[in-house]
Amino acid sequence: MSKVEFTIYKDLERVNANSLLINSSEEVASLQVGKFYLSLMCYGEVRVNYGEETYRCADDFPQIVTDYFLGKIKDKELLEKLDDEIWVGDNNWFQAELFIEEKNKEFKLRSVDRVNDYADTFDIEGCLEHCELSMSVMLYNILLGHLKDLKRDYQDEVEELKELDLSNL
Repeated sequence: MSKVEFTIYKDLERVNANSLLINSSEEVASLQVGKFYLSLMCYGEVRVNYGEETYRCADDFPQIVTDYFLGKIKDKELLEKLDDEIWVGDNNWFQAELFIEEKNKEFKLRSVDRVNDYADTFDIEGCLEHCELSMSVMLYNILLGHLKDLKRDYQDEVEELKELDLSNL
């Protein structure tokens, strides 16, 4: 049996709510099966205007902007005011990338270019809510399903994917 390791690096409530709540270039989660490493990353430029200020990083948002994106503002009057005052000029996105762990000292992970060349937005926002499962279990299931899809779709083009054994997962 190959090593299986699932790691969450970011607050899943924020991941589920809005990619703007995660800094660009940060890894959200990963799933490693044997030498195959699937990374869920956040990419893109952020430009959020609130009042007279422009923010380019989630860590810099004032709490009211964070609460707005989390959907925690319940006061209808305040929410309408914020709808007018918060403007998103540039938005980042989630993207999944596949890597292969190499056993040499120069590179630890090698991008699977044939797969990653066609990487698209990984639409995870709003997908981690399930009445019976936790957000972490939902994310694991989504990443595992994506890895299975990659094996199915690319194993004829990427010879190494034929070695990926997902039969016990």
